[in-house]
Amino acid sequence: MKRVITYIIVSAFVGYFVFYILLYNAFIKDTPALSVFNETVQEFPTNKYKIAEEKVFKFIDKKLIGENGEVYSNTKTGKGNKDTLSESIGLLMNYSLISDRKELFNKEFAYLQKNMLVKEKYIKWESRDEITCNSLIDDLRIIRALLEAYDKWSDEVYFNSAGFLQESVYKSQVSSGKLYELYDWKYNAARNVIPLSYSDFYSLGKLQSFNENWRIVAENALRVVKNGLFKKTSPFYYKYYNYENESYKADEEMNNNNEICLTYTLYTALHLAESNENTDSLTSWIKKEIKKGRLYAWYNPNTLKPSRKMESTAVYALSALYADKVGEKELAKDLVDKMMKFMVKNKKSPYYGGYGDEKTGNFYSFDNLTALWALSVMAEK
Repeated sequence: MKRVITYIIVSAFVGYFVFYILLYNAFIKDTPALSVFNETVQEFPTNKYKIAEEKVFKFIDKKLIGENGEVYSNTKTGKGNKDTLSESIGLLMNYSLISDRKELFNKEFAYLQKNMLVKEKYIKWESRDEITCNSLIDDLRIIRALLEAYDKWSDEVYFNSAGFLQESVYKSQVSSGKLYELYDWKYNAARNVIPLSYSDFYSLGKLQSFNENWRIVAENALRVVKNGLFKKTSPFYYKYYNYENESYKADEEMNNNNEICLTYTLYTALHLAESNENTDSLTSWIKKEIKKGRLYAWYNPNTLKPSRKMESTAVYALSALYADKVGEKELAKDLVDKMMKFMVKNKKSPYYGGYGDEKTGNFYSFDNLTALWALSVMAEK
């Protein structure tokens, strides 16, 4: 009788084991998330862009942002730049909105009010005491961020500040519907040129709720920018338009090396794309360049070939933001992936997560903040 019971128990065990093996081969082994041998079970795929965003933000927060919200322009020990650019403040405020970091936004806003405002209405382009002029593109980015912060967090302080700032820009940098590059409050004079990349049409549109005359300014600026290509079929834009002689001018480097900086074209096209203007020639050109393997920072506008074999974190970041804005999602991913190759990946490095040169210690705020911007946008997809 005992032998019979033992035989039944052994047979049942063997049968169960065989059934399990068959079940495993049929179902479980082909489902990694359910495998008993898979120690890490993940319901969703990892968002590599979110991870990269967090890494670069930690680097920026640790190495570039000071206790009071100042943003160092360059980290290099002894030879770096500890001054803060209005550009950096605007980019961080913009990132704060994307990532829903109200505390960071307020920190930068407080620094701006205390250290960058002159006569409570002009924004210095840099924090040094001797600076007496602004930078229009940065002012528009900051005003835009304040208006979007009001929409997001419903604090009227943001809206009122945006109103005061736009009013001072209009009074000092608009004449006969023309928008000027900068205003020098020391000499009470505006520079009678406009960089095409400074015409932020989305921001100009939002300002019309304060002053309907901004519509005329935006229309005039749009005409200037749309006619600012080197050639009708060129992907590149001139850098400046001179109101006095009604002429376009390329980068300062054009005279010496017959080259232009791609950054200006990318900003110009990004602003156009935000207003649904056609920029297909640039999109097609970027695609062709990426198929070749790389995008460079400097190009000859006549041959469309790179004039320096130098890649740039900011160029990849801005081109990705542009590609995303015109609906080229896969191209945007390709560009960000190429940008991410420049990130410091050595966890033991003091620059871990940053974008720059470990050997020299040069890590610029513009590269890191534009990288952060691009990654935060991609992480939301």
